[in-house]
Amino acid sequence: MGMTVSEKIKKQIEKLPETLQKKVLHYARYLKSTNLKGISGKEFVQFAGTFPVEDLEIMKKEIALGCEQIDPNEW
Repeated sequence: MGMTVSEKIKKQIEKLPETLQKKVLHYARYLKSTNLKGISGKEFVQFAGTFPVEDLEIMKKEIALGCEQIDPNEW
């Protein structure tokens, strides 16, 4: 049987220096506190066709410009 996600995470974290382990812990606590919740596809589909095609093209270009870059100093 394969390892669980928790076991894989633990194995990777154990290889990190303590300073980075603390960052992972801080991030995990942050994720737990945010209570991230999306919406179902059924709820989201009501918006289909409500945006003009031109606006969608602009959004697509901006997402590609802003989201496909890596900031090595982020952490």
